[in-house]
Amino acid sequence: MKKAARPEYSYEINPTNFFTLPEQKQSAVLSRFYSLLSSIQEPLGIFVTREPLKVGVGGDVRELQVTRTFLSSTEPLDWILEGQGFGYAVSVPPKLEAEKESWKHVRLADGRLARCFTLYLPSSSLYAAWAHSLLSNADMLRMLFVPVEQDTAVARLARKIHLMRSTLSTNPGTLRQIESGSAVLANLERNATRLFQVTLNALVTAGDAKSLRERARAFSRMCNASLSRFDNTPTVQPRMLEGWGKRLYVELESCDIFYPFVSSDMLEVPGGIMLGVNLDTGAPVIFDYMMRTNYNILILASSGSGKSVTAKLILKRLIDRHPHALAFIVDPEGEYEKVAAYLGIEPIRVTRGEELGFDPFQMFDEPSDAVAALLEIVRPPEPIPSSFSSKCGGVRTLDEFYERLDDDEKRYIVNLVRGPEAAQFHGRPRIGDRTIISLQGRYSDKNYVARIMYLALAKLWQKIASAPPDVPKILVIDEGHLIFRFPSAAKFVNFLARTGRKRNVIFVFISQKVEDVTKTEEGRAFFDNSETVMLLYHKELASDELVSSLHLSPQEREMILGFNRGEALILTKDHRLRAYMMPSGEELEMFGTSPQNQDVR
Repeated sequence: MKKAARPEYSYEINPTNFFTLPEQKQSAVLSRFYSLLSSIQEPLGIFVTREPLKVGVGGDVRELQVTRTFLSSTEPLDWILEGQGFGYAVSVPPKLEAEKESWKHVRLADGRLARCFTLYLPSSSLYAAWAHSLLSNADMLRMLFVPVEQDTAVARLARKIHLMRSTLSTNPGTLRQIESGSAVLANLERNATRLFQVTLNALVTAGDAKSLRERARAFSRMCNASLSRFDNTPTVQPRMLEGWGKRLYVELESCDIFYPFVSSDMLEVPGGIMLGVNLDTGAPVIFDYMMRTNYNILILASSGSGKSVTAKLILKRLIDRHPHALAFIVDPEGEYEKVAAYLGIEPIRVTRGEELGFDPFQMFDEPSDAVAALLEIVRPPEPIPSSFSSKCGGVRTLDEFYERLDDDEKRYIVNLVRGPEAAQFHGRPRIGDRTIISLQGRYSDKNYVARIMYLALAKLWQKIASAPPDVPKILVIDEGHLIFRFPSAAKFVNFLARTGRKRNVIFVFISQKVEDVTKTEEGRAFFDNSETVMLLYHKELASDELVSSLHLSPQEREMILGFNRGEALILTKDHRLRAYMMPSGEELEMFGTSPQNQDVR
């Protein structure tokens, strides 16, 4: 009876910008890879391929090469991938089929000619993730990791060391092999490492025989430059296509040269939005907020860096990508009010004296929270705060609370109830599904602005919390450092940052005061809860603070000091890339260069 084939489990792994990570993060990434290899019991196949992708850049359509990495095994790997923090999706790698075999190449089913190479002598000086560099001249890499049983590994390596010693060779290379082999053997004997049979095949393709020869020569030259030898074995090309090749015995930490989950680009398709162009590769930067563990986007930039255009571009692209999304903007300077019609968002200008319905007793769940907000707004001396707190039980409106106070207590909030600012706290709010709350004309009064930002945010959260969780909500706070003037407001911002993902909130927070975000307890908490950080141009002192807070490399520090307008360093868990935020011609006219919308910051 024929034995049934074992099922195969396949996964596509999200790559990282490995080569741009600081050394400490590179070590952490490699440790995850070692843990993955240490956990497998069955052979692990890794398939890395470059595929064409058509992407719109402005009014043009470009075809780019996208790197995709797949794992395959006869054992499920979900628990290992999740435990080590790999982002992945269950996905089957593309299948390559040989239609016709020739002496040193095959014709694939899609008409391309392909030549397979297998690694049979790697150089001792190769660097981590070296295998990924082969894709500059190859179209596919196929790797197979077969774990060797520990007792077999010990016996095999001990025999090899014994044979080398028995030759009594004085060759420096042989002596180095004996020394390194003895160290690995000691680690194997105390179960501190593992041994693997590793096969690495590279596939070069072209449309015709002449082009294939030229590409194969280029691949060979690149390999020779790295002092590593590949073999283009004749007659077995179809088998090499399926994974047959030279078996190398490699110790766990020496597997770093095969680290495969590498990408120089952010190409998060199909759900992402195009932000701009990668300044190092020329590829588009496509960002999908749903691929992050939280949906918070922190934009930090000095005046004149183009942060307003960047924020508006992100907002516009998110609205275009999610036409049914709710969108709310807290706009201290009136920047977004100018483009409200273009964005399809209704502006509410607070300074017009309209009734806004910002009654804290109707916005917070507990009267004590409403009193805390009032106390931060008016900041009365003791014993007024204690008295306010004792009299708020069961209160439902600001007017009702006012009537409970004695005459001395009333004078601290009379302007909010009977004075010129009372309109903000009365009436029914007219906040729709897309609203800009603009404070145009009052930006110079920082305390007033911070207060309204806080109350507006609380009212917007009511709207967000009442909407269906599956509907995306875009929340933008500009000049966000102002809100940290009120501790309760800062805590509320952090509450949104921690819980927003559950409500599908894309929280965009913009600030030019780096120290207010990184040096206060509340600001730091928000900073740590933002998986996506965009750094535009910064001045010397601000860049020093960012180096400390984000562990920027010296090169990255110099980068942000020298950025031109619209250039940004984008940092996520898996990416560190330099990009130019590219608005379309229409967006640039609306957001930055038209006379009525000139962005001079």
